[in-house]
Amino acid sequence: MTTMMGLAGTLAGIRVLDLSQGIAGPHGACLLGDLGADVVKVEPPEGDWGRRLGAAPGEVGPTFHSFNRGKRSIVLDLRQESARETARALAARADVVIESNRPGVARRLGLDHATLSAGRPELIYVAVSGFGQDGPYAERPATDSIVQAFTGLPHGASTTGEPLRIRFGIVDVGAGVYASQAVLAALLLRARTGRGGLLDINLTHVSAALQAYKLAEAAGPAGSEPRELVAGIGTYATADGHLVVAGVQERHFGILLDVVGRADLRSDPRFAEPGARLANQAALRGLIAEAIRLRPTAHWVAAMGAAGLPCQELLTYGRFRQDPHVRAVNLVEDVAYAGQWPLPSVRCPGLPQTEFAARRAPALGEHTREILAEAGLGHMSDCETQRQEAMR
Repeated sequence: MTTMMGLAGTLAGIRVLDLSQGIAGPHGACLLGDLGADVVKVEPPEGDWGRRLGAAPGEVGPTFHSFNRGKRSIVLDLRQESARETARALAARADVVIESNRPGVARRLGLDHATLSAGRPELIYVAVSGFGQDGPYAERPATDSIVQAFTGLPHGASTTGEPLRIRFGIVDVGAGVYASQAVLAALLLRARTGRGGLLDINLTHVSAALQAYKLAEAAGPAGSEPRELVAGIGTYATADGHLVVAGVQERHFGILLDVVGRADLRSDPRFAEPGARLANQAALRGLIAEAIRLRPTAHWVAAMGAAGLPCQELLTYGRFRQDPHVRAVNLVEDVAYAGQWPLPSVRCPGLPQTEFAARRAPALGEHTREILAEAGLGHMSDCETQRQEAMR
């Protein structure tokens, strides 16, 4: 297979100043770094609060590693005017600035789009927030879970009457993807027009976009009742684990009934045609589940596979990482960080495996001195003092 080569260096020469914390903004900046941008991460003396997510005392959590790999870190205490001056000086050299404060905070710090783009119309500025830069909820605090609840995602994620919160940061991660996509489009536009601008990336909009078809589905006659798009597909318990069945075509339904030994259900008026099956989905799933739980996973994988029915054993994260296919395509590589256990780094989707080299996240303030020197700011001793204090 011929793949497009050189993508990892696409953004070489592009400077990104990452003022964001957590997941959404840092992930967007990280994806730009995967494409070759030089990403400078500004952290407070205590570090990005994302460093502590899922971390044991004295360690840095895997969340921070995943969304900050390959960046350079500088410590700036933005409560101090001298540090804010340094941040503005770094922004003056950047092509892209990303921040994730609630609306109004960046303006109070003098790090908002209007201030940083004055005299620099080519600057691309990304403001990541919970509810957007405008509207009655703009200044509300928000997290991934809060926005999941606001946009109804737990109902859409459930196949029962009980709402299901997605435990990983699906909205935050989606926001990072949308942010990087918007920046790439803005860079193309800037190449044509010479102008940048403000990009409003908010979790509410992202969550709605991720669920666009579910919103449309909820507007239909069936309303927002939790259900699968196609009756019969979903996750089933087997005698020794779990199996996901994903037959989405009409012929798959018949195959499923044959394989599980319930061909008699073809003549049941509740399941005779697609509309009836959707209306009676809970009853259908219950009957299929009774049959599937009688035999082990391997039996069903073999039988369904032989019949041409898409299915997959439900793997743990550990088994996924060790799967022969995952290893063959170099999807995940381990990278060590400051004496901690090796942490998996996932190749950026789209990058050829030959261009993937696992990179670690930076230590807090690790690059403060070199970043200041590059910007001609080596005389700003306050920043170096903050870096040294942070490293203690």
